[in-house]
Amino acid sequence: MLMKKIVFGLMVMFLASTTTLMAQDADKVVKKKKSPTKKATAKLMKSFKKANLTDEQKANAKAIVGKYVESYLAAKKAADELLTEDQITLQAAAVKKGRTAGLKGKELAAAGLAAMGLTEAQQASYSEADENLNSISKTVQTEILALLTDEQKAALPKKLRGKKKKGDKKKKKKGKKDEKNEDKEDVE
Repeated sequence: MLMKKIVFGLMVMFLASTTTLMAQDADKVVKKKKSPTKKATAKLMKSFKKANLTDEQKANAKAIVGKYVESYLAAKKAADELLTEDQITLQAAAVKKGRTAGLKGKELAAAGLAAMGLTEAQQASYSEADENLNSISKTVQTEILALLTDEQKAALPKKLRGKKKKGDKKKKKKGKKDEKNEDKEDVE
């Protein structure tokens, strides 16, 4: 009889501890999941991590992101709805393989796009949705860049700093030459 009580007591303790552990694991899972808004905000803010934003700049940047997060999520949802789970899996695998092969930027994106096997109509729709996402991201980046000091901008990758187009330099040079020619004409 004593043996039965000991075994029963051990079973109760085991079940109680297992239930407690399972409840703790369930809490961890709930805490790990972020809302889509928080994910989008984190994605849009991630680019500016190296700039070491001040608290005031962070608050202003989050306000800027807050203005665009809903339209960003809508554009992301529209892009995701165009693809099947298989296509998303194929794209992710191709991008991963491309990264290990050293591909970057447009080449990496092209590899992912090619792996999905989209029809022309799907590709056109996906490209449009992707352009919409990129447009929103660029708008957010441009507005946040306006908040930064020159030192902070220098800490960012070149692609974020806003490269000057090659044509812009030529236009400026032409403008200076035209001014010099005008000055010479005025002298004559």
